[in-house]
Amino acid sequence: MNKGVMPGLEELYVISCPEFTTLPNGWESDLPDLKQVGLMNASSKIMQQLCAVADVDYQPTIQAAKASRIEVDDSKLFVGKIYNKFTLEDAPILELPCELVNLFNLRYLNLTRTKVKELPKYIGKLSNLQSLIAKETQIKELPPGIVKLKNLRHLVAFCYNDNIVEFEILGSGIRVPSNICSLEQLQVLSTVEARGNLIKQLSRMTQLTSLTIVMVKEADYENLCISIGNMRFLRSLGVMSCNKDEALNMDALEVAPPLLEKLFLAGRLEKIPHWFNSLHSLTFLCLHWSRLRDDFLPHIQALPNLRQLTLINAYDGERLCFLEGFQKLTSLGIAGCQLEEIVMNKGVMPGLEELYVGSCPEFMTLPHGWESDLPALKQVSLANVSGKIMQGFCAAANRGYQPTIQIVEASRIEVEDSKFVWHYKFSS
Repeated sequence: MNKGVMPGLEELYVISCPEFTTLPNGWESDLPDLKQVGLMNASSKIMQQLCAVADVDYQPTIQAAKASRIEVDDSKLFVGKIYNKFTLEDAPILELPCELVNLFNLRYLNLTRTKVKELPKYIGKLSNLQSLIAKETQIKELPPGIVKLKNLRHLVAFCYNDNIVEFEILGSGIRVPSNICSLEQLQVLSTVEARGNLIKQLSRMTQLTSLTIVMVKEADYENLCISIGNMRFLRSLGVMSCNKDEALNMDALEVAPPLLEKLFLAGRLEKIPHWFNSLHSLTFLCLHWSRLRDDFLPHIQALPNLRQLTLINAYDGERLCFLEGFQKLTSLGIAGCQLEEIVMNKGVMPGLEELYVGSCPEFMTLPHGWESDLPALKQVSLANVSGKIMQGFCAAANRGYQPTIQIVEASRIEVEDSKFVWHYKFSS
């Protein structure tokens, strides 16, 4: 590569080129914007060179390497790392080479935000693989050979919907072989589609610490609850019904897993499940499209460790009344409903730092005294709410109101000891 060619190049990957021996002369210095170089299944000669740069003894088992540029004292240098893991995160690749399955010592493979649509048919040859991460890819189904990865501990694949107020926030999930449950080392399984006899088979996966499952039908919930009840190490759970009108009925679960810290429920709820009173370890709760009609806050206000509460189209009423509790809550987000007002008694949520209300076109009133009665509050964000409340914020900021204003962010800034002012930022 001649000097001056590709001056804006930031990433360079060479994959499955077993005869590849030489990077461009001066690549460390002559490509001013180059930030990352990744090699996989290249020649031993170039791997030896990178090992020397990284001050690592070369071994024939080394299959992948990555060099990342970092800044040190206003200058830039490359730091090399030699891997039995490899990340292609954000790499502009459409497919994985078949030779990938020959990297027998590979333990970690990250395909996040690539355009890969499928995994190699013989993925099962990667017998030492422990983590397969494929977030926000186009992979819809895993090949049958995935069940041969007996050392696999983390299987994460999903594609989030950017619009958080839509029901299908988790997409459709990925389809996995029903005998995926034979992977006895698996600890993280996310995000999978409920189909076939998968839910019944989940009862074997007592070792799971994290599970997210979507497209759950009403007839599946009893078996799902039985399976979850056996997962004593579960710390994170996500369940989404097959459509926005399908009831999400998890009353068959007698008691929540004792270590559960994160809970995401997407689907229509008739009422809050009775086992919510056993969520003693819960720190994060998201109710998505629950559309509860009755006041549900008394069922969650006493959760002793709850720090983040997100309610997306979770309530059909016009007023939410936080009358007591929520003593450790630091973040409250509400979106996608017909809410008009938030009422909050003094002393509730003393640790609240962030408050967000979005896509609530009728919302007009924040809690009385929110500027002073919530001592830890640092940020208030409103988006796509009523013109009335936007007019109030414009008046507080001493600026004229315009109907095009859709978003306001209020940040608390300390000006002196124990004194502060609110700074407002508006956008369309």
